[in-house]
Formats: sequence, structure tokens, C-alpha cells
Amino acid sequence: MLKLKDVSKTFHGKENIDAVKHVNLEIQEGEIFGLIGFSGAGKSTLIRMINLLERPSQGQVWIDGIELTALNEKELRKIRKKIGMIFQHFNLMRSRTIAQNIAYPLKRRTFWRKNDPEAWSKNEIQQKVAHLLKLVELEDKANAYPSELSGGQKQRVAIARALANDPKILLCDEATSALDPQTTQSILKLLKQVNQTLGITIVLITHEMGVIKEICDRVGVMEDGEIKELGNVVDVFADPKETITRNFIATTSNISKIYELVKQRSEITVLRPGERMVLLSYNTINTNQALISQISRDYEVDANIIFGNIEVLQNKPLGRLVVIFSGKEENIASAIERLKAKEVKVEEIETW
Repeated sequence: MLKLKDVSKTFHGKENIDAVKHVNLEIQEGEIFGLIGFSGAGKSTLIRMINLLERPSQGQVWIDGIELTALNEKELRKIRKKIGMIFQHFNLMRSRTIAQNIAYPLKRRTFWRKNDPEAWSKNEIQQKVAHLLKLVELEDKANAYPSELSGGQKQRVAIARALANDPKILLCDEATSALDPQTTQSILKLLKQVNQTLGITIVLITHEMGVIKEICDRVGVMEDGEIKELGNVVDVFADPKETITRNFIATTSNISKIYELVKQRSEITVLRPGERMVLLSYNTINTNQALISQISRDYEVDANIIFGNIEVLQNKPLGRLVVIFSGKEENIASAIERLKAKEVKVEEIETW
């Protein structure tokens, strides 16, 4: 559905800024793809190059087999109708009702030639708007104005407006950043529903790893204009390769706090002679096995779990545990080797 080939963007001024550097990316039809990065990573520039709101300094952009970077402005306008976009701050027209905001992308169709097969009557537009209002659960807000709605309701209107022209791709530029956590969950649920019921490919950018793990199939992690890591969400969470990715994942878990507590010599982290503190990372293969109980019995090792985090991504469980092992040194070593043999990632935090 989407292909970026060696795409770069340089902004010229007193100093040239390379916002995006040689990005190659393919996104499949029907996929929800997330792009995450801290401020200044280049993700907003990259998503705006998908529909050529920002033209690449070099490289090619393909949508559904068509090279957008080779089109003239008239051809590009036609293709853009099939690329919906929603923004962080909604961009609704305050002087128009909710129904009028949603209908706005369809307005031009009423001015086309009467014999144009794509022309819509005002009644057809009203029916379309009613359908979209029902989809985003705002049927009772048709005659309201944006000032009368909550932030979550405004974003639902923006989603409905973006869907008016039956797009093949929906671009979401920090679509939940201005919303509270509960409202964010409702918007992500709506986007998931749109993806599943309408088959629309969704590309979203965010700085929140919680958004990625909630809705996305795959994720790209951006830093300094480059995609540093790319993969299935479960694989990236289970075994992050890059420091930037590990930093993002740490924001969704309390596990990283253990390093601070060790540095502070917190009581729960103080080891006795012969003890070892380790971080165990489980994946979908071994999460459902009673490995801690097994090694405790088989190697006469005590395992004190002081931190734990288990979550389900794409219906697959992933987990991390901070454990203090007590027992004979050789038994602890054998227990750790057993865990590694079961594909548990073991990171030693501290040893007495």
C-alpha cells in the first residue's frame, strides 16, 4: 500500500537541517503501522511526506502502486482524496456545525457537472455524514458546534471527516497527544474498529510507547531522522535491539526503576552473601511455563521476585521479572543456564 524509497528531507536556512535521512519503508494494505520518536526525531516530517504535504528533497513515495513524487499537482490532488489525515489539535472549523465539518470534504462534489458519474446530491452527502456520525458514535451531535464538544469528541469528528472520501490510508499525526489517558483509549479503540471494519491502512506517529503497544501491528523507532529499529510490535518489545527503543519501552514499565533503587541502596535491593539479582525477560514461548518453580525445586535455589511486569500484546504474553536468587553459587549458575536454555533472556543487575 505504501512504499518510501530512499526518502530524505532537508530544510534550508541559515543552517541546513536534515530532518529525514534516507528512509526506506514498506507498509502493507490493512496494516496499522506506528512510528515513534522523541521530539525532533523527524517523524512528523516523514508522515507529511507520505501525502506530499512536504515534498522529499530526494527519494520516491509510492501509494497503491502509484508514484506520487512523479505526479503533477492536478493528479496529486486526486490521489490525496484517498489519503485521510487527522491531527493533534483536530483542525475543526469553529463556525460550522459538526455535520458541516464532516461534509466539508464532500462539498465540491455538488458543484460538478450533472452528468458526472461521481457527482453526489445533497441528500447523498447527508446520508454519508449520518453514516459517519454513527460510526464515531456522535449521532446526537450533528447540529452542535466544536466549542460544545470535549477533546475526545472533537477527535472523533476529525476521524469522521478524514473518512468522508473513503480513503485507503489514514495518517494520524499525534492524534491522541492532546487527550487524557481514558479518552486516548477510546480513540485508539475507534481507530482499531475503523481498520478492521473498513480495511483502511493506518499510519500513526506518536511519542508514547503505550499507544504503539495498544494498537499497532508493526513499529518503526525514529531518531535523528533515521529509522533505527523496525519490526513486529511483539518482537520489538520482547527483544529491543537499540538503546532508543529500550528507553521508550522503559517508559511503559516500572522495571527500569530497579536500577535507581540499586544505586540508592534501597532496602529491597540489598543483597546478602552469595545472592544474585537478575532481570528475566520472557517471551511468548516461555511465559506460560512455571520456570521459577521448576528451577527452585531442581537446583535448590530460592527466588525472591521483587519487581514484575506481565502484559499481553497482540494476544501474546510478554513479561519481565527482577529476581534475587539465593543458594549455592554453582546451583544459581546452573539455574540461570537452565533459564537461558528455555530462551529466557537473563541480565545480571548485581552480585554479592
